[in-house]
Amino acid sequence: MSKNLANFSHFQALEDGRIDENMLALSIGLATTGVYGLARAVNSEQWYRNIILHDSLYSCEQLLEFVYPELAKQNSWKLPVWYYISKANIKSELAEEKAPTLYSDIVTESMIKNTRSAIGNRTTWQIWRDENNNLLKAIRLLSCIPEEKVDIVQYQNILETIFRENINILSSLDSPNRSNLNRMIRIYDFLKYGQKKTP
Repeated sequence: MSKNLANFSHFQALEDGRIDENMLALSIGLATTGVYGLARAVNSEQWYRNIILHDSLYSCEQLLEFVYPELAKQNSWKLPVWYYISKANIKSELAEEKAPTLYSDIVTESMIKNTRSAIGNRTTWQIWRDENNNLLKAIRLLSCIPEEKVDIVQYQNILETIFRENINILSSLDSPNRSNLNRMIRIYDFLKYGQKKTP
């Protein structure tokens, strides 16, 4: 058994009240399907949300080693990874190779140009405050904001608020709006965790 999975070897009666139901399901899943089951157990929504809520049952090491290669391929190698890289005790050459190293890898100049007039001189928090009654517009503008306007603490607070109000928001959005929210998380992931890793 892989060292990464060894921690899940608990042999207790199924009716034992001390067993956490989530960990029990995880243990059974890993015991029956191994690392290939783990690779299929995490979807992109869970991957993105974990960067904000840190609510995954799996460690960053497991996610990078067993989930990232296939999930990233399915997502055109645009998954945010700096959070996982910064927290893991293993080195993932593939994740580091594919990770964005420039803000423009995430937000293009054309995106910024198309929203420049709507954003104006407003700060991150001013956009959120002004557009809060139109969540999708707020997300769209904040996902195309120039790098110099991003206050990372405010940005984190906004993302946490969005997910606290609807933990399943990513699955409830249509594709364009989900892409905007995903981009917000990629911006946050890069500015919060990635710049420490870039040359």
